[in-house]
Formats: sequence, C-alpha cells, structure tokens
Amino acid sequence: MKLRPPQLREEEEQPVAKPKRRESTTIAFIVAPVTKKKTPPKKSPPCNSGKTYDFPDLQNFEVTVNFDDESYSEEFPQHKTLQDIYTWIKTKLLSFYKIRYGSELLLSAEDKSFPLKADTASIPVSSLPHLNFECLELKKEVKLSNKKYISDNSRFDAHFGLPIDIRKLQGLHSLTYMAKHCSVSRAWEAFYKNVFKNHLKIRQTRLRYNELDAAIGKLFAKLSSSVLRRALFLLGFDSRAKECPQKNLDDLSSDGDSEESWKDDLLIDEELFVGICALSNRIICCETSIDGIFVGSIKQRDQQLEEADFYNIEEKLSSLQLCPILKRLLLYIRKKS
Repeated sequence: MKLRPPQLREEEEQPVAKPKRRESTTIAFIVAPVTKKKTPPKKSPPCNSGKTYDFPDLQNFEVTVNFDDESYSEEFPQHKTLQDIYTWIKTKLLSFYKIRYGSELLLSAEDKSFPLKADTASIPVSSLPHLNFECLELKKEVKLSNKKYISDNSRFDAHFGLPIDIRKLQGLHSLTYMAKHCSVSRAWEAFYKNVFKNHLKIRQTRLRYNELDAAIGKLFAKLSSSVLRRALFLLGFDSRAKECPQKNLDDLSSDGDSEESWKDDLLIDEELFVGICALSNRIICCETSIDGIFVGSIKQRDQQLEEADFYNIEEKLSSLQLCPILKRLLLYIRKKS
C-alpha cells in the first residue's frame, strides 16, 4: 500500500481574512476633550508703578497752557522739547473733548507764535523764553447743506511764506519770490491750470495780455480788470510800478495807462498764472471795496502761521537791500494780513 504525501487543505492554502468592522466616521460631540489644566504662573509682588526714577541732575519746568478760559499745567524735564508740549496739550484737550480729531494747534506767548514745525523736536523746554502759552485751535470747517457744498472762502486761502534765512531775499525778484514762497491748495491749483490751458492758443505755452485778461475774467467776473491791474502792479509788470513803487493802488484805475507798451511784451507761463491768481485772491481778501464793489465780507481763514512768518517784518527788512518792488509786495501782504 502506497502512502501519499500529506496535502494541505484549501482553507490553509488560501487563508481568508476576516472582514474588519467598519468604524464610524461621526464625531461624538457629547464628550468634550479632556485637557490638562496648566498651573497658573506665580504672581509677582506689586510694584510702585506710579513712581518714576528721579534724575538728580535734571531740572523740571512747569508749563502752563491756556485754552478757552481754562488752564492746564504739567512739569517737563529740561530735555523735553516743544513738540512734547504740543503732544501733551493735544492729548489733554482730546480727552476732555475740547477739540476735534485732526485739528491743529498754535501756541503763542507775549506776541510771539510757536507754530508746530519739523524743527520743534530740537527746541528744548529749557531754551524757551516763556512757559505760559496761549493755545488756539486752527479749525478746518466744511459747510454742507442738503448734501451739497455751499460756496465758501476756500479759494481765497493762499499762503505766502518767507525763507528760514531772511537774507536769501536779497537780490530776489518778485516773480521768483512768488514761484518759491507762494502756494495754494492742490484742488485750486489744478483748476487754475485748467483755466490756463483753455485760454492757450495752438502751439503756444504762454499767455499774452489779452488772453490773460480773458482767463482772469472767467475767474473774477466784474472784479477781473481791477484785480488784474493791481496784481500786475504789485508784481512789477506795470511800468508805473518802477516809476513810483509807493503809488496807492486805488489811484491805478483813475490815472489810466499812460504807456501800454509793456502789455505787448507780457508773457505769462502756467506757474506764474497760478501765482497771479493767488495774489488776486489775496487782494480781494485785503480790501474792503474795489472800484465801488464791496468785498469786505470775503476774508481768508487760518492765517496764524503766515502771521508768525511775517511777524516784525518791517524790522527784518530794514537791514536788507531788497528790490523795491519785492519790498512793496511783502509790506502789502504784512499790512493786510
């Protein structure tokens, strides 16, 4: 009898894996995850936060600022600057709702103004001649009615400044002064340039007298001829300005032009046209009436910074050798500002 070798069963040859139980993919929201609570840090002992370190070598100065019949005082170390005083008083007034956000302030003491400029950070408190200031708010108002803008005096807000070194005015012509130290808002500057381009003839870059008269007429209507006559006289274009620089502006219309040859040579570029418009606006704000037309209700706003620049200008110009026309222009601005 033959013996057969042992044979494996089919079950052992091909073992079948048991089906795994399908796990649920749902998330149990009933039981919250358990996290270990962190031990709170140890509390540090209380410190005297209200006290500061006193420097024995520094001297403190008490500064007083008056605003709307109220006084505010604070002590400043000698290394603090004028800019720190501005920051302190502005924060103080905002906390008491005395001023609006975005308002500018101007400090003054005994007929001297201290406007907020870039160099105020370099003026220490110890170098200030006075520590009792009067504070003014330079407001920027916008007049609205039924969601429409009312015509205001913003177009007449032209600024005339002076260089830091007043000696740079020597040898300067009035036209160069207007180009460097006269400015208007960007919106009105763009409008004036648009009027200038609309009155240019083909292939020309400058206006002649007739074109200039038409452009100014579009801006000032009935006042155009009188205002333009005064502006050209102050800038030295009129031949009578060289003959008699101290001539009264009210006498220009009654005299008539004895010599009009200067009008044929007049050429005005875009930058100078903007300056003439700015000066014309200032003339309207300065005078009460122009050739019988009342303009006393039109006044420029926020002139404190300009008044600070032109303060005591007569004494400053007395030691300089200036062009008579430029001196007449500066004194006119100071007299009427």
